[in-house]
Amino acid sequence: MKKIIMDISDSVYPKTIRIINVSGMIFIGFYVLYIVGIYKVDLLFRLQELSLFIPDGSFFKEHLTVPGGLLGYIGAFLLQFCYYPWLGAVWFLGLFFLLQSVVYRVTELPSACRLLAFIPSILFLLFVVRLDYRIYLLHDPEIIYSQLIGAVFSVILLGVYKACGKLWSRILCISLVLLAGYPLIGFYSLFAVGLMMIYDMSVASRRNWTVVGIAFLFVLLLPEGYVRLFYERVNLSMAYRMGLPSFDWAGGEQFWYVLLAALLALALLLCLRSVFHLVDVKRMQVKMKKVQAALTFSGIVFVVLSVVSWLCAYKDANFHAQLKMERAMEQEDWEKILDIASATAHPTRILVMYRNIALYRTGRLCDKMFTYPDGSDPMNVPIGLKMTGISAPQIYYYFGRLNFCYRWAMEQLVQQGASVNCLQWLARTAVFNREQELARKYLHLLGRTWFYKGWAAKYDAYLNNAELLAKDSDYKPVYALQQYENTVWEDNSVVESNILNHYAGLEYGTGRMLELSMASVLTTKSVAQFWKKFPIYINQFKGKAIPVHVLEAALLYAGLEKNESLKQHIVSLAGVTSPIVTRFDEFMQLVQMLNGETDEKSLSLFRSKFADTYWFYYFFVNDIKTD
Repeated sequence: MKKIIMDISDSVYPKTIRIINVSGMIFIGFYVLYIVGIYKVDLLFRLQELSLFIPDGSFFKEHLTVPGGLLGYIGAFLLQFCYYPWLGAVWFLGLFFLLQSVVYRVTELPSACRLLAFIPSILFLLFVVRLDYRIYLLHDPEIIYSQLIGAVFSVILLGVYKACGKLWSRILCISLVLLAGYPLIGFYSLFAVGLMMIYDMSVASRRNWTVVGIAFLFVLLLPEGYVRLFYERVNLSMAYRMGLPSFDWAGGEQFWYVLLAALLALALLLCLRSVFHLVDVKRMQVKMKKVQAALTFSGIVFVVLSVVSWLCAYKDANFHAQLKMERAMEQEDWEKILDIASATAHPTRILVMYRNIALYRTGRLCDKMFTYPDGSDPMNVPIGLKMTGISAPQIYYYFGRLNFCYRWAMEQLVQQGASVNCLQWLARTAVFNREQELARKYLHLLGRTWFYKGWAAKYDAYLNNAELLAKDSDYKPVYALQQYENTVWEDNSVVESNILNHYAGLEYGTGRMLELSMASVLTTKSVAQFWKKFPIYINQFKGKAIPVHVLEAALLYAGLEKNESLKQHIVSLAGVTSPIVTRFDEFMQLVQMLNGETDEKSLSLFRSKFADTYWFYYFFVNDIKTD
C-alpha cells in the first residue's frame, strides 16, 4: 500500500516522468561541471592553494580538537584534489548528486517531484559560485565541500531515525546523534535532530511531546556542556555554530543567507512531505491533474533555481583575471599573464602589478608597460580589502623584496592558518636567504602533502646545492634584484607605493634593478628623478635599442622644458627616422591643434592614436590610487 501511495505517479505517466527526470539530471550534471569545472576552474585551484591537507594521524587529531572537525578534515581531503581542478569538480558533482539522492529517498518524494530534491544541492552550488575576493580571508576554504558533506550526514541521520519506530529507540537515536555527532559534525548534528523533530510533527502517529522536549533540551544544553568540558580552544559563543563557515567580516551575511536558504529548503521539503502524496488513499483514485501540476511545479522551480545560480554567481572580470594570473604565475607562464592583461579593460592595481612582473620577467617592461590598459579600479567587494591581505607575498617576492615577502606570508599564516600558498612563500624566501633549518621546517610540511612533494624536493635540493639554485629560472631574476641591504621596515600596508619608492630611489644596481628603477620613475611621473637616472640607464644600451617608453618620456620632458639641444640629443639616440620621433611630432601637432583641450572628444582622439604611448599615460591617466 505504501509503495502505491508514494509512487503511484509512476503508473500514470511513467514515460513522461522518467524523461523529465532524466533530462533534468543530465542538464544539471553538465551545468555543474561547466560552472564549477570550467567557469570557476581557477577558483578551485586557488582554494586548494589556500588550504592544506597532510595525510597523517596528527593532522586528523588536530582537526578533532574542535567540534565539527570531521567535516573540515574531509573537506580539506577533497579540496587537495583541486590541484587538478577537473578532479575537484567531479568530487563536487558527486556530492551534489549524493545530497539529491538522499533527500529524494528520505523525504519520500514521489517521482513526479523528484527534481525538487535538487533544491538544497543547487543552493549549496550557489553558495560556492558566489565566493569572491573574500576567499583570501577564509580560515576554512574547504567549505565548498564540508557544507555539502554536513547536509548529507544530516539527511542520512534522519533516514536512520525514521527507521526507529519505538519510543525508546527514537530517544536513543537522538541521544547518540548528539553525543557522538556533535564532536564530529558539530552544527549538523543539531540540524539533524531538528529535522527529526520536524518529521515527527508531520506524522500523526509519531507525534510525542516527550521526545520533542528531550530533543530540545539536548540541543539547548549539550553544545555548551561539551565546549565547557572538552574544548578549551572554542569560544562559548561559537558552540552552536561549530562546523559552519566563519564569515567574521563585513558583508559575510550574504553567504549566511544562501547557506540558510539551503538548510531551510531541506526542512521545508520534509515539512511538506504530506503535500507530495498525490493519491486519495481511501478511494485509491489517482488525481491526474495533481500529477501534472507536480511535474510542472517541480520543473519550474528546478529551472528557476538553476538560472538564479548562474545569474547570482560572482562574475567580476578582475577577480577572474587575478585568479588566472596567479595560476599562470605559479607555472611561470608570463605570456599568458600578458594576454590576460591585454583583455582586461579596467584593471585593479594588483593586475597592473602582476602585468609588470610578467613584463619584467620577459625583458619588456620599459618597452611595453604603457601599451596595456592601466588604472586602479577598486576590487568589487563590499569591504576594504587591501593588497597586503591578498597578494603581498608574491608581489614582494617577484620584485625582489624577500624580507617583505616573508613578513606578509607569515602574517597570512597567523591570520588564516597554514596553507600551501603561505608555506611556499616562506620556504622560497628561507631557501634564497640560505636559512637551512627554517627552510627545512616549511619544506617538511609541504613534502608530507600528496601534490607538493615534488616542489618540496626541488627546493630541498637547492639547500644542499647552491649551483642548482643559481640555475633556477625562478631564482635568477630575483637574485638580480638583491644588490641592496635586504632589511624590512614598516610599509604602512601599502605594497605598490613601497616598491615604487624603493626602486625610484635607487642610485645604483644591476641592469635589472635599473630597469625596475626607470619603470618606477615613469610610473610616478617624476621628471627630476628621470633626468637623474637617464644617463646611467642609457649607458647600458651601447649598441642596443633604448626601450621605447624611456625615449618617449625623454622626448616629452625635453619638449615640455623647451630644451631644443636636449631634444635633438634624444632624437639622435632614437634615430632621426625612428617611428618614435615621427609619432612624437604627430602628438605635439595634435596638442597644438586642440589647444590643450581635454574634453571627451579630444580624449577619444588621443586614445585612438596614442593610447599605447607614455605621452597618453602622462597626460590622461590620472588619479591612480596605489595600494
